[in-house]
Amino acid sequence: MATHLSTDELLKNLELQLLDPAFRRDTSRVMELLTDDFLEVGTRGRRYDLIQIVREMSRGRPNSVVVKDWETREIFPTVMLCTYRTVSTSGREVFRSSIWVRAKDGRWLMSFHQGTPVPDAWAGLG
Repeated sequence: MATHLSTDELLKNLELQLLDPAFRRDTSRVMELLTDDFLEVGTRGRRYDLIQIVREMSRGRPNSVVVKDWETREIFPTVMLCTYRTVSTSGREVFRSSIWVRAKDGRWLMSFHQGTPVPDAWAGLG
């Protein structure tokens, strides 16, 4: 019996893959989840295109993160906005947002991502 995930569950699973240090090092798998015109604004304000972010991700993430406060919003039937917060083992918190688009073949691809650090003074203020 096949199990069908909701769009929310599917996108959360895809985001979790992209946060996984082992997955990030597999450039071909990462590229399968990003659009050709992908854009990221990183936690330090730097812009990354597809090639730059794949190169950056392949270097690996030093520690894993926990995802909190996951939300998915439909912008259009083929465009979804995902927002959440990550907390690293070092305690660093980052607000994250991603835009996913459904390709003609039905796959969901990330088109945009932004990470905004949570200032220490704001941590826990909701």
